[in-house]
Amino acid sequence: MYAFVTECLVEDSDLEFFLTTASRDVISEYCRSRWYERSEGERCLYVPGSPEKMNDLFIDKLQLDIITHCTVSDDSIHGGISKHFGVPSEVLKWDQEARERYVEYAKRGTQTVHHARGMIVGCAGAGKTTLLKRLLGLSEKEIKEVKSTEGLEVHEERFELCDEAKSLKVRTRLLDHRSNEKNETDIEKKTLTMFDFGGQCAYYACHQIYLTRRAFYVVVVDASKRLDQKVDEKVCDQDGSVFSGWTYGDYFVFWLKSIHTYCGSDNDKDPKPTVLIVATHWDKRNRQFHVRIFYAKKNII
Repeated sequence: MYAFVTECLVEDSDLEFFLTTASRDVISEYCRSRWYERSEGERCLYVPGSPEKMNDLFIDKLQLDIITHCTVSDDSIHGGISKHFGVPSEVLKWDQEARERYVEYAKRGTQTVHHARGMIVGCAGAGKTTLLKRLLGLSEKEIKEVKSTEGLEVHEERFELCDEAKSLKVRTRLLDHRSNEKNETDIEKKTLTMFDFGGQCAYYACHQIYLTRRAFYVVVVDASKRLDQKVDEKVCDQDGSVFSGWTYGDYFVFWLKSIHTYCGSDNDKDPKPTVLIVATHWDKRNRQFHVRIFYAKKNII
């Protein structure tokens, strides 16, 4: 069979016919994507990336099993697989066991969920938690009682995205995922979960594990502070750490660089992380805030 596959399938029309009519097992055993690196003694036929329909036929023939197929080690086919099945590109980079588990559950059935994740980050004392509480509609009295976040607070599905009004709506009914209370109406809604990161530098070591490019980021900056001003140790104790002596500008640059480092991609086709810069204490802003923020942001990447 190997001799037939490699010696007889010469023209594109031959290969197209083969990919259309051969069994899934035969194609799985002998076919690989164009840039797959075969191991010593491995016998296979490379499916050309051009014309594009050849790859599409290959992917369509194997269906979800292509996610666990050895050819997935070739990154060039990931875009086609993601487009064909709507599989996140991250899944294709998982280890074999994790991909097998994903395919097992996917074959049982899938359900589209419209859910976004937002991350609020910035230096301690910038007003991150206060900003979130205002979005949640808390009273002025409740907001004044807000304390600095320790570690990380997750506000799961607290907001609903309203397309027509292009705004957020606070959800009045919270769902317990463990009790399967969601109905079809809940699933169809577009919801938002917000992560509130503690700004103290002691927590920074573990924050990076939560950073993902499948989220948007809100970098909060205190407009009343100069970017070259050293952070008050009462707000953020930096003694004995690598953050010792850091300024507000240093923290601003640190968070932007962290987001682009841990959430960026080497593939230019992948979307860049979305970052919103929110200035708090605007009534007390310093005169050169706009200029300093512009140049700090411009020189980061």
